[in-house]
Amino acid sequence: MDLLRFPTFRACNVIIVHTGYPYHAEAGYMANMLPRVYCDVSEGIPFASSAAKRIFLETMEMAPISKVVFGTDGYTLPEINFAGTMLGKQALGAALDELVAANFLDEDEAYEAAGWILAGTARRLYKMDA
Repeated sequence: MDLLRFPTFRACNVIIVHTGYPYHAEAGYMANMLPRVYCDVSEGIPFASSAAKRIFLETMEMAPISKVVFGTDGYTLPEINFAGTMLGKQALGAALDELVAANFLDEDEAYEAAGWILAGTARRLYKMDA
């Protein structure tokens, strides 16, 4: 983490791929503490599928929602991308539902969070809207 504080690296965006799984909470902490660090949650989806909701919750517990990036980790077969997308949306929905039920977010904030995680953050990072 100290390396990212050096002046040489301050202008670099750093994406912690696979959210550092199984250290996703720590990765979320780094995203919270360092202005240009982001978390990509792709390792947990689809490969740690039963843990996907927990990974989302624990990452969002520490990281700002606008610094969490969705990914499917589908690097071989197209079916992995499809399965990862379906599982990821389901797990994210369940995680956000839990946060709404606990009054951490209201419904509008949950929809906004989903928009950032599923597309908005990646678009901003990769300058896709420019």
